[in-house]
Amino acid sequence: MSDFIDQVHLLLTTAWKPFLLCLAALVTATWFISSKFYDREIATLRTERDSARSEVSELKAKAKTGQPTSAAPADDEGPLVWFANISMEGGPLTGRNVFALTIFGQNKSAGPVKLKTAKLVSGVDGTAVDLEILAGDELLSLDRVGLIPSRAPIRLIAKFGPPDPKAPGKILGLEPKAFAEKWRNFTFKAEDEKRTYEFPVSEDLMATFLPSIVGPRVTKISPQ
Repeated sequence: MSDFIDQVHLLLTTAWKPFLLCLAALVTATWFISSKFYDREIATLRTERDSARSEVSELKAKAKTGQPTSAAPADDEGPLVWFANISMEGGPLTGRNVFALTIFGQNKSAGPVKLKTAKLVSGVDGTAVDLEILAGDELLSLDRVGLIPSRAPIRLIAKFGPPDPKAPGKILGLEPKAFAEKWRNFTFKAEDEKRTYEFPVSEDLMATFLPSIVGPRVTKISPQ
């Protein structure tokens, strides 16, 4: 019995040795590979850091001497952006008068922006209408709202037509043909604390809201 126990003990003792050797080799290889990987990553980060420092130093030097830098001009950077997908409330497609046009935008900058003015200017006779801004569920003049937060959407609304005497705060709108006579094309203009914005809205675009009234269309031949 004693001999059997000794043989089992010897077997277990000798069986662990190759396993321990393999484990030690695996740990050593893993450490070696990891150290090389991290050394390479650290070297890359140091190179990028040194390059960034060099660029900053160059920009500072140019700023001191008044030389232009490679940064994009402010006119290409916002801070506000405006989209071409305007919308119309009412109009011939709904069988109603034209009540309003909405301009959509966003503050794409990292900080708040004060929108000072916004208006539509008729391309027919130069008539201007001030835009109001949607704040929550209220439509307010620009001087009644605070700074526009970073990444906040903007909805500017121009109203058309006389006030509705039967509904304070409401308007009667304009008959589509009367609206088209003055607003078949116009220019959006706005100004914030850093720059001005301007883009035209053509008759081709307005024709999508005013079919058979604005834009090219088939007409009936008058009898001789």
